[in-house]
Order: sequence, then C-alpha cells, then structure tokens
Amino acid sequence: MAQRRTPDTATWSVRVEHDHTVIRRVLSAIDDMLVVRPQLPLDFATAAVEFLGRFVGCHEQGEHEVLFPLLREWIGDPAAPALATLEVEHAEERHRLAAIASTLRAPDADRSGPLALYGAFLRGHLTHERQLLEAFAAVPMPADLEARVRDAFVAVDHGALGPDGATAMHGLADALERAARSAGTGRSPDRVRVARDLMRTRTGAVSPDASLTHAIAELTALGVRELPVVCAGTLVGILTVRDLEPHRGRLEWTPVRAAMTPNPTTVGPDASAPEVARVLRDGGFNACPVVVDGVLRGMIGRRELLLVIADDECQ
Repeated sequence: MAQRRTPDTATWSVRVEHDHTVIRRVLSAIDDMLVVRPQLPLDFATAAVEFLGRFVGCHEQGEHEVLFPLLREWIGDPAAPALATLEVEHAEERHRLAAIASTLRAPDADRSGPLALYGAFLRGHLTHERQLLEAFAAVPMPADLEARVRDAFVAVDHGALGPDGATAMHGLADALERAARSAGTGRSPDRVRVARDLMRTRTGAVSPDASLTHAIAELTALGVRELPVVCAGTLVGILTVRDLEPHRGRLEWTPVRAAMTPNPTTVGPDASAPEVARVLRDGGFNACPVVVDGVLRGMIGRRELLLVIADDECQ
C-alpha cells in the first residue's frame, strides 16, 4: 500500500484510509475531466489507468498479502465473511480495469463510459470496505501484529512499486488533478478563481463513530488542523484540533460525533475566492468543506487563499 507522509506509527486503519483518499482524488480528477472532455484524451486516460493499475493494485496486494491474513489470525471466523466479500470486489475491480486498459491500444475506442462506470464501482467499493473494516479498526490491534503489518506493507510497497514508486504515484495523482483542473477552467488572467480551482482534495475523512484517537492519527498523517466527518458518503460534520481539547484524557473511548461540529458551513465548488474569504472571516474558520449535493469534494482554507494573493501579486 503506497503511502506518503504517513507516520511510521500509524495504525493499519489510518494507512488504508490514506490510500483511499489518494484513490478518490484521482477518481474525482477523472470525473472533472469527463465534464469538459466527454471523450477523454488518450494521454490522460493512459495516465489514469497507469495510476489505477499500479497504485490501486499495490493497495489491494497489501490487503490480500498482509492485512487480511493478519485480521483472520487476530479476529478469526467473525472476520471471514467481510474479507471474502472484499476479495470478490477486488477481483471485479481488476477485471473492469483490465477491460479498460485493453482499449488504450485502440485510439478510437470508447474509454469514457467504461472509466466512469469503473469509477462509480470503485467508489462504492471504497465506501463498502470502510464500513466492513470499521468494526475491526475500533479495537486496537496488538502491538506485535501492528508492527508486522507496518513492516509487511513496506515490503509490498517496494516490491510492487520500487523504492521511489510511492512518490511517483503521488506525483502522478497530482498531475492528473492539475490536468483536469486546467481543462475545466480554461483560466485567463482576468478570470475570478473559484473554490474548485483552489481547494485541496487530499482532505482525509473520519467516521462519526471513530474514536478521537483515530482522528488524531489521521490529522497527523495529513498534516492538517481540521478533518471532515463523513457517514455513508455524506458530510455530516467537521472536527478541528481545537475540538479535541475538552476531551483530553479520554480520547480513546470518545467518539468523533461527541466532539465534532455537526452540519458545518460549506461552500460549493463555484464559490469565488472572495466569497470563501468572507465565509472564513465571518465564521472564524481556518477552513471549510467544498461539497456537491452533500458529498465532500475538497477543503479550502486560509492557506489556499493566501496563495491566491501571492500569485496575483507576482503577476
């Protein structure tokens, strides 16, 4: 499972969710490109399939060879049905992607429809996987097993991607996002930039039923001060570092829902930078979620707005 900027002490569940976040970024980039280029450019589709084949393949290899066997060893029979279901979904994911990859050799073939359907399937799988694994993640894995998972993940990463492969895959995800954003904006110097241009899509997320200890690990892994709270694919709250303070000393058994701000203020992807600035100023927020029909698409904060000002000053 390829990771970047994930602490060596991160639990297996944090590592899994970190991979899911990167995968969702690329699926969103594909969706965004499809909006403006219904027939995906061959070079973009090729790069997307390379990422999905290598990064998602490494992620699933880590689960099959490392995580699932250790969960079976640790939990026993109760884990079997959930893990068997996920293995079937992994096989279906690989079958769908292989069919898409075969179209890359035929320049006139339709890649857009199959990639859109693949993206919908993979998103559903990631949500299902989170739901099935949450019950196991709620109970801390013994330290010796957790160490075995971490060491084995590193071995899978290096074997599947090479020593620098994880960095290359994250770079490819960044490039796909930039390409989709550039195609969608057609930005001119006079164009007012909007939330979709500026938001960060590497947001992370946490379930309202997860512990605050789990949330802290995710905040640390991503290097952020606020974390979206998502349930069944819908944004239901936001958790900030400041929200943790009243619960110090009982973080392990306090659920996120007890500390989060429910129904947070949000903006849409077409909100202008000045509109976002007013939302942050009036609410005293450091950042706010960008959503479409309740589904999280990114986060935009003071840092992103400061970069806009800096860019404008340099032009």
